[in-house]
Amino acid sequence: MANGLFGTNIAAPEIRQAQLQPAAVPGSTFVRPQQREAGGNLRALADALGGLNGALQTYGTVVAKEEEDPQSRANRDWIAKRQLMSTDQLREEARLGTPAGVRVREDALNALLGEKANDDFRTRWTAFYNTEFDRTTGDAAAEYERLRQETAEALPNDLAKAAFYRLTKDHQSAWMQKDVEEKTSYVKQQINTTVIDSFRNSIDDSLNIHKLDPAKAAEIVFAKSASNRDFLGLSGQEQNETIFAIAEEYALKGNEELARALLDGVRKCSDGKKLPPLSKIAGYADKSIRLIEQAGSIRDKNVREGSFKVRVEDDDLILRGAFTEAEAEKRRGTGVYTDPELANMVDQSKRAGLAIQTKKATEEQKRALRVNSERERGRVIAQAYSAMQRVGGITSIRDVEIPSPTGEGTTTLSRAKSIEFVTDLFEENLEDRQAQLIERGTPEDVAKKQTQSARIAWYSMNRLDNAEWSHALNGIASLVTPETIAQRGQLLPQMTANAELYRTLKAANPGYLSTLITDKASREFLEVYDRAITTRRMQPDEALLMAAHEGAKDESTKVRSMVSQQDAAKIADRLLRDLGLKREGANAAFVMGRIHDMSRSGASEKEITAELQKEIEDTSVPINGVLVFDHRDLPADFPDLVQDELKGVFEVFGKRYGLPDVSDLFIVAESGESKWSVWSKQLRRPVGASMITPAMLDRRRGIRQAAQDELVRQTVAADDAKRADAQKRFEEEIAYERARLAETRKNGGRFMNWLADDHEERLNKRIAEAQAVRLRGEQERAKALREERQKRNKGGRQ
Repeated sequence: MANGLFGTNIAAPEIRQAQLQPAAVPGSTFVRPQQREAGGNLRALADALGGLNGALQTYGTVVAKEEEDPQSRANRDWIAKRQLMSTDQLREEARLGTPAGVRVREDALNALLGEKANDDFRTRWTAFYNTEFDRTTGDAAAEYERLRQETAEALPNDLAKAAFYRLTKDHQSAWMQKDVEEKTSYVKQQINTTVIDSFRNSIDDSLNIHKLDPAKAAEIVFAKSASNRDFLGLSGQEQNETIFAIAEEYALKGNEELARALLDGVRKCSDGKKLPPLSKIAGYADKSIRLIEQAGSIRDKNVREGSFKVRVEDDDLILRGAFTEAEAEKRRGTGVYTDPELANMVDQSKRAGLAIQTKKATEEQKRALRVNSERERGRVIAQAYSAMQRVGGITSIRDVEIPSPTGEGTTTLSRAKSIEFVTDLFEENLEDRQAQLIERGTPEDVAKKQTQSARIAWYSMNRLDNAEWSHALNGIASLVTPETIAQRGQLLPQMTANAELYRTLKAANPGYLSTLITDKASREFLEVYDRAITTRRMQPDEALLMAAHEGAKDESTKVRSMVSQQDAAKIADRLLRDLGLKREGANAAFVMGRIHDMSRSGASEKEITAELQKEIEDTSVPINGVLVFDHRDLPADFPDLVQDELKGVFEVFGKRYGLPDVSDLFIVAESGESKWSVWSKQLRRPVGASMITPAMLDRRRGIRQAAQDELVRQTVAADDAKRADAQKRFEEEIAYERARLAETRKNGGRFMNWLADDHEERLNKRIAEAQAVRLRGEQERAKALREERQKRNKGGRQ
């Protein structure tokens, strides 16, 4: 920093003071002071002031130079602050004259105003062009100049305007070029749209009105495309684009034949010269292959989605013998069935598998294999769906071999997978049914109740696990306590609904309900809840509280509530006697255990007797006098199949162990009730080491069916004696089956009635099939007799 006068480097002149000195005068002893010339101090002051003036002039020069220097610190700071200001703030600076005549600052302010205006204008123009401006017919240059002038008029002086115009010059050129390109592209697009609309009209008329095939429709399009080069000036590339666009449009509709004709067809120029197919041109070959593949996939998907319900209905017609040649003719050509399929469906025979090439070279052949596999899979699922609408029908579902999607051999569609697919479809149909009921004006709660009833009936009929119900029922004892009830939280209404679900399932199918609950504490809780409402007439909230209090008791309190062993034995003896059962070890163990469980949860002797008797009737079936309880692995024809298995075991081990007869044998559930061991009442231990499994029951069912079919065939034998004997044995078997059926319905509860329903349906089916076989046999014998009589008559005339 300068240290001189007024901040300059000029040293200030020192002001000196004149001194008075005395001097001697001759002739006198008096000495008087020497006098100097007057005015010396003033001159010194004048000299000093002259130096100050020069310093001030030098300082002014320096200050002026600094004000005009753009790189000076003051100017840089001043400009930097204005760069952070908005457009309105800069305008205010210009109005107030803050540059104070400093040229550098004035220029900077004008430049900043121009730059800010340029930025704001560009944003405004882009928004205007993209939203308000008509890019097809609007005058971009005029609109650009109008908005630019409006922006310039807001600037405070010509210098700022000049800076603004200079900054927008290149921007204007670029946008005008873009506008020209936009308009050119729009015109081409309009032409292409017009061309494609023309192609579409020609194709629709050819296919729908003139009934031409896709190849002829494609030729018409090619002819129009050739004329477009002459009349519309379309280039070869533009012609290719329009043809590919119309092919893509119909491909996405699933019209594979037309897409293939447009892409693979040979085109001609207006002069007759041939052009290669679009699928052979570079840049379109791969796209054409993918497009044809996509068209085929969309077509097949549309056919599959629309065919499932038809397959279910047709399978039902087949089961009822109502699928005639007339019905087959209605479906011919719809794409749902092939002609061989229709012929096999009419004959009620197994459908012959389609001959599938194991190796296919092209993607189209591979797709055909996949479609064939999916078609066969859909047929199997449709049959399974129909089967699961009947009592016991689920037992007819088996693992099925279907063609592999790759064409290499077959793949197994397992029984479990088929049931899973059918279950998902059933749930979808239930949701659709509920939505339809609500649309028709049914109250939502009523619609939900109806669909829930249908769901319970279907699941219990097919004995399927329902994860949602299992989750709701198991664990309720640990969630509902006296404390949670007292808090009246959001959990309470849901727990009440779960408890009511238990009562609904119990009323619908107690046997099925028993397969859902695996938690002992929850079973006791729900039994107390149901007992409180059913027997003691409590309200749901009171019953829930009672069940919670019973569950909260400590183990010692519950043990003290149990009936004595002696009283339990009396109740068990009386109960088994009323049910017509002996107090065998397995029977007594179960009944005694249930008596203790029910009494420890507060049930009275009267309640125990009534509830336990109904539970046994509704959830079990006696096999040789020993109770076998319901389980989802038990098929509906379980009693008959087990009796056959026990006969086989007796034939092997009866003499070896000295067993009296087959009635000495009974079964005990093992391995989570999915297998059963064979025990002897006399020996009180297992007989043999083998287990009865569901697979063994399936094989036994096949043996029984084969024997029954053979007996029916013997009833139409040519030999009269054999035929009469077979007919007699058949009638005896039917009479025996009817007697067993009547006995089952007389003595059984819900579970045995469910078994009886299936038994009756199988029996009626067997009788109907036998009658049909006998009718065909009688017709054949009558025909043979007529032919023999005609031969004899013809021989007699000769």
